[in-house]
Amino acid sequence: MGMIDHRTIEAFELVHGKKDLSNFDNRLLIQKTIYLLKLMNIGFSNLKFTWFHRGPYCFEIAGMFHRESGEKLTMDERSQIDQKKEIIRDLMKDTNQAELHSSVAFLLADEHLTTEQVIEKMSLRKPWFEKIQVEKAIEKVSGLLKIPVVV
Repeated sequence: MGMIDHRTIEAFELVHGKKDLSNFDNRLLIQKTIYLLKLMNIGFSNLKFTWFHRGPYCFEIAGMFHRESGEKLTMDERSQIDQKKEIIRDLMKDTNQAELHSSVAFLLADEHLTTEQVIEKMSLRKPWFEKIQVEKAIEKVSGLLKIPVVV
């Protein structure tokens, strides 16, 4: 699937500006950014994300640096990303915040867990995040991304 390279990088750069994608932190951010855009229904519906060490992960994005494609974002996608980029930036102030917020979003949106189940899963999968951080992330993510929360 070489059709995601330029669109993915273009979307990432619209949100975060130009970044060195050979850097691990930036590659982590590209994964989390594209996942959140997908949750917001701004393209990328063809990508499959699974749970990985640092939260939602797409093997296709990880492999895109080895392929070339000429496909670009549509004007509508660019406009939608431009309107939502501040939300994503707010959720991704650094790689820890990106990991926390995208992980919580994945557990809420993809695994359809309740608040208590998210807190429990995060304590098992990512014990370095304190319970209060996870609770605040649930509130922030569900509000900003409009993900329904089951209590």
